[in-house]
Amino acid sequence: MILKFSFNDICKTSNVWAMMITGKYICLDHMPLGKPGDCVVYSFGINFDFSFNKAMSILGCKVHSFDPFMLLKYPPSARGYIKMKAVPPMVQFHSIGLVHIKTTQLAYA
Repeated sequence: MILKFSFNDICKTSNVWAMMITGKYICLDHMPLGKPGDCVVYSFGINFDFSFNKAMSILGCKVHSFDPFMLLKYPPSARGYIKMKAVPPMVQFHSIGLVHIKTTQLAYA
């Protein structure tokens, strides 16, 4: 079965924000758009693409980005510099992630 729907079928109001930076659409039906910091965004698997994160911070959200592997290809001595250059100032980056299996092993980036 193939389901067809338009984005307007998903959003209850006309409060749709087209993100020109990323080409993604976000339904803002339940998003508090008041003063900065009224919402929090957790974004996983960044791989140096912070476009969604930047756009959400422009809306006033606190943004936390998570990617345990993004900096691993760089030597430990260079990771701080790469992080400083790659991560937008309004985004908090965390070198941790989620895993879908039960394990007692920990991986550190």
